[in-house]
Amino acid sequence: MRSDRYRTRDGWVGVLPYTEKHWNAFFNAVGKGELIKEFDIADRHKRNARIQEIYAMIAEITPLKTTDEWIAICSELDIPVTRIYALEELPEHPHLKAVDFFQESDHPSVGHIRQFRPSVRFSDTPVSIYKHAPELGEHTQEILDEIRPKSGQ
Repeated sequence: MRSDRYRTRDGWVGVLPYTEKHWNAFFNAVGKGELIKEFDIADRHKRNARIQEIYAMIAEITPLKTTDEWIAICSELDIPVTRIYALEELPEHPHLKAVDFFQESDHPSVGHIRQFRPSVRFSDTPVSIYKHAPELGEHTQEILDEIRPKSGQ
């Protein structure tokens, strides 16, 4: 089981209680304070030995509330939390929009495409996408020519 993504009533949320304080706050907030003792949350070694069971318990609890409700609860408790976006939602992700993560262009053979901008930024030498991805097999002959032994070798 993944230990950080959970289904909610209306989507997905990433929740990562980490410290004893996080676990205590989480289980108390969801009305499952008895699990603090059952999972021996105070002892990190014992807690870690049963972490998959604990994550499974979170997976049972999170569908009871919406993603926004979980974000509010966990933010209030200082537990790391984030909305998990579906692939089709990523172009509208606030951070990705703010950093101009996606760039759109016209590819000569497939038409209009959306792609990632280069991941690095330099103040004096800005990077950009200067050519499109090659077609399937476009460079096959060049590669074969490079790897074939030359005659007389």
